Amino acid sequence: MLSLLLTLALGVARAETAAFDALYLQGGEGFLRAAREVPVAPRAAPPPAPRRYKAQGVVAGERVTTTVDSEGAALYLQGRLSEAPEFKEKLDSYRAAASGLAPHELGPLLRESARKLSPDAASLLFAELVAESEQGRRWRGGYEQALAQWKSAGGRLPASAQSIVVLAVPAFLYKSHPESGAGLEKVIEAARAIGLRAERLEVGENSKVEDNARAIADEIRRRGAAGERLVLVSGSKSGAEVAEALGRYLRPEEAAPVLAWVNGAGTLRGSPLADMVKSGPARLLVGLRMRMEGFGLRGIDSLRTKTRRASFASLSFPPSIRIVNLVAVPMSGDIYSGNRSNYESLNEFGPNDGVTLLTDAIVPGAITLLKPGVDHYMAAKVDADALGALISGCLEASPPP
Repeated sequence: MLSLLLTLALGVARAETAAFDALYLQGGEGFLRAAREVPVAPRAAPPPAPRRYKAQGVVAGERVTTTVDSEGAALYLQGRLSEAPEFKEKLDSYRAAASGLAPHELGPLLRESARKLSPDAASLLFAELVAESEQGRRWRGGYEQALAQWKSAGGRLPASAQSIVVLAVPAFLYKSHPESGAGLEKVIEAARAIGLRAERLEVGENSKVEDNARAIADEIRRRGAAGERLVLVSGSKSGAEVAEALGRYLRPEEAAPVLAWVNGAGTLRGSPLADMVKSGPARLLVGLRMRMEGFGLRGIDSLRTKTRRASFASLSFPPSIRIVNLVAVPMSGDIYSGNRSNYESLNEFGPNDGVTLLTDAIVPGAITLLKPGVDHYMAAKVDADALGALISGCLEASPPP
């Protein structure tokens, strides 16, 4: 899968501890690292670590071995719900309530199930509702068939793909931290390995979503005029930027050169983490940290959920573009250690990958492929076979309705 990541610098003030928990960038491919500030008053003894439950099972067609946050979640993952009848009864009520809801509409139900059952149970429910639906099975089956055909063809793209250019749209602060991988070098390498021309579409590394979206739209117009056929690959913040470019700033005829868009762990509807630095001590601390990096807060501010959700709801995508959502589905035991504080902060909002809510990473009506066992930062680690199968499948599929 694709390694497409967002780096945010965030902070949360916690008066009860008389200290600040500054969550900020420390390099790495969008890796959110938590740094504890020196407290201004003695801290109480930390609470005991929550109990962890080892479990293994199949999630979205992939076998995972991990730890989860409750006995119910462990039994759910292991397929042993008959041993927890009360838990199963509650779970069945959420399954029934989800009937008729599209994946991106599951947020309120999943938020409640996370509170009443556990965050990991809610993440498993999300995976079940998406992957085990008729549509989800068709999506996964289509990808597996494309992958098998790709391998049987010896990893060769059809002749119709030879003129394609893969444009990788990089993540936040990709220039300041080239060691991070936020520049999507792995995507470019994978595309070139299968014989495609691949380039990075340069954008402002800390610009507002809207500013980068205009730049992306301008580049698509320029390349379209040159006769290029494009596959866009985005990750995290750049997912919101590509969405704005395709859904707002380009007319359908201007977007015609874009054959497909692979949206990896996109913060399409923003991140509650960005809301947490709206004001107060958290904003002061994060602002200081960002100034040390030579930046302001405009990029982070443009990811506030109120702004992004309202904007995304007004977008309209050309039906000729094949869109593929790649969504991480981590259990609590899969979260990168430097991202754990952010993941736990987001649990109150429902299943998340440590940066965005799972339901907020989905373009409605698009093919949605789940990646269990990884968090936001490893959601889309790509290899040549996966990219080749995705592009081949997009070329062969008919346009979506």
